[in-house]
Amino acid sequence: MILDKSWDHPSNPLFNELNWLPLQSRSTYHVALLVFKIHNDLAPNYLTLLLLFSRYELRSESRCHLAQPNKKSYYFNLTLQSLSTPIWNNIPEHMKSAITVNTFKSMLKKHVFYTY
Repeated sequence: MILDKSWDHPSNPLFNELNWLPLQSRSTYHVALLVFKIHNDLAPNYLTLLLLFSRYELRSESRCHLAQPNKKSYYFNLTLQSLSTPIWNNIPEHMKSAITVNTFKSMLKKHVFYTY
């Protein structure tokens, strides 16, 4: 036992005490990290073909969003294409333009920990 608590103690306060992400947030973290690697050409080539990035170039700002897939079947909603779109599009732009993977990981963990 890590924190010397009983087995029936709720897990979320323990996760907060250890600075660990709950399971759903951890999944969100890993999907966002994978999309960052795909976006920066740090992932295998077969993964880069899965996602379609759309750029918005305005004088006031430049955004990099994932294009929303239009398929609405149950099984398609479980794929990386469908799951990654809302996660990536809700990440602040300053995080998406991180220079290194480690910088992105650090900012992403803080963002996911306080958002989800």
